[in-house]
Amino acid sequence: MKCARDGESPEKKLEEAKAQILKHDYGNYIPVKKTRRFAMVFSVPEQKIVLSEEV
Repeated sequence: MKCARDGESPEKKLEEAKAQILKHDYGNYIPVKKTRRFAMVFSVPEQKIVLSEEV
């Protein structure tokens, strides 16, 4: 999850979150269960999640 503050692009933050998930391979250390990984962007000014995507 990434936070978008005033003046920051939520779309750019979503791409950063997806890249971080793939780089660190989060969630793949649990071989028994299939894991669904999501990248999300929380907007500080709007106080809500504004973008999300399954990775």
